[in-house]
Amino acid sequence: MNFLRSLSLRGAVVAVAALALSVATAKADIIIDDFSTPNPAAGYSLAAPVGSTFSRIDGNRTLTVTQTQNDFGLSGSTSGLIGTTLVGGRYVLNTSTGTTAHSSLLYSYGTALNLSSGGTILKFSFTSTDLNVPFSVIVGDGTNTSTQVGLVTVPTNLTFNVAGFSGVNLGAISSIELVLNRNVISGASTQSADFSISNVTITTPTPVGVPAPAGVLLALAALPVLGLRRALRKKA
Repeated sequence: MNFLRSLSLRGAVVAVAALALSVATAKADIIIDDFSTPNPAAGYSLAAPVGSTFSRIDGNRTLTVTQTQNDFGLSGSTSGLIGTTLVGGRYVLNTSTGTTAHSSLLYSYGTALNLSSGGTILKFSFTSTDLNVPFSVIVGDGTNTSTQVGLVTVPTNLTFNVAGFSGVNLGAISSIELVLNRNVISGASTQSADFSISNVTITTPTPVGVPAPAGVLLALAALPVLGLRRALRKKA
């Protein structure tokens, strides 16, 4: 019995210590958008003329789709949807042959976001995409903006360490914008681009070595007392 009690006590110590460690290294996820609104999803289809636009506001998100090329002059050459679908929240843009369009997902905040913690990651999850779709990510603090550009080549989690957005106050971010199928610096876009995105999140790591919550510390402190009580009962 002594051996079993010893194992039980050791197991409890290990379990609580593991809990304390997991708390110390936890990460906080901020969901910027999971495209759960509108529900059900709202579809859109642009008219034929070049320059046709679609705009929709849901909460702090403003979606704008702009058609810049339509060689065959057909309505519906640029289309898509946003919101809850049978496979979860999605934002989708489809363009047909000879058609080019780009979209902006702009998130605005009356209460600024503090993204100044080291290792903070901004992530966009693409569920599908054509090859070489340009993108631009723009963050602003109400006064200045900082931009990063690139290409999406495969369905992926597109991640950015926010420390790479220089020249803005990361402790007071008031806007985050994802421009899809347009490099805002060069102006480049891709014809016949199709893609979908399922969520936008921010992950802020909690620094290693952060004090464990008081409840965890109390549990750790109580274990030796429990062991002593068991020993005293046995002697009695």
